Amino acid sequence: MSHLIDRYFGKQPPGAPFKLFGKLHLIALGVIVAINVGLALWKPKKESTRKAIRTGMAAAFVANEGLMHYWHVRTGQWSHKTVLPLHLCGAMIYTNCYLLVKPNDELFQMSYYLSVPGAMQALVTPDAGIYELPHFRAVTTFVAHGLLVTAPIYMATVEGYRPRAQSIPKAVKLLNLLGAPMLLVNRVMGSNYMFINRKPDTPSLLDKLGPWPVYLIWLEALAVVFMGLAYLPFAIARWLKKS
Repeated sequence: MSHLIDRYFGKQPPGAPFKLFGKLHLIALGVIVAINVGLALWKPKKESTRKAIRTGMAAAFVANEGLMHYWHVRTGQWSHKTVLPLHLCGAMIYTNCYLLVKPNDELFQMSYYLSVPGAMQALVTPDAGIYELPHFRAVTTFVAHGLLVTAPIYMATVEGYRPRAQSIPKAVKLLNLLGAPMLLVNRVMGSNYMFINRKPDTPSLLDKLGPWPVYLIWLEALAVVFMGLAYLPFAIARWLKKS
């Protein structure tokens, strides 16, 4: 029993670290895609059913976040330098929870553009480190970022909200408003929230973007590109509808 606990919940699990694009990674990505496609195709018409789904996702956000903090405390790894909700995705967890419980268009716009592109990148190159699936630490990472993709897409494909191109500049402005003070916060706390002060320790897209602070400029440009790509399916759908 202790061996199983160490393997799936321990601080230093035996075995190989997370394998990028390994079998388990691809299965996890496939499950997330299947859930999104399934919800979009199902598209329940009853408000009571849709509300239950929204409430379920919000509860999953809260439970996953709570269990993540509990695991860090139990393994002696909880630190204000790493687990506070000061990464963009961490902040978007609470934003999406509110959106699911109290839907409104303006919040949807920001949640869609600030959650979907970043969470997709985090799913493709997750910060799982030594924790290979199905270790608890890796599972919580995929659940959190999977929900960050699923919640806004669900609001768009099922609840009828639509991202607007005009919201992209507002989302970029908000991103900078969140990121600028984080440079000082990180220096004071010795942290690296939003990866403003340095690149993440695990492989990511940032490794291809040059040294600090050059990669921040590229990151800004890529944020606009990825937001545009997130809007593209809806732009094509609108064009086809008009045609």
